Amino acid sequence: MKQSSCVIPDAKLREELKVSIARKLVPEYRYFYEKYLQFLREERNIEMVMRFKPDNLENYLSDLFHGTLIHCGSSSASFSMCISLGCVRN
Repeated sequence: MKQSSCVIPDAKLREELKVSIARKLVPEYRYFYEKYLQFLREERNIEMVMRFKPDNLENYLSDLFHGTLIHCGSSSASFSMCISLGCVRN
């Protein structure tokens, strides 16, 4: 799972958004997962079809909207700000 560009520096707003997204997404995904898992148990590569368990999704959502500002460039007179995002990989 890769997050590419959204960082919310305001901690309170970031937490409110994460909670709101999780409340809407996780129950629906849990329902979907449990409903279709029974049909896919015989699937040889089930990890590719059902990549995330509902608990894993909650953990990944908790990492949303975080980032670290880093300085890029070679001279002190001219530099650009870049956002280094922590990406979650399986």
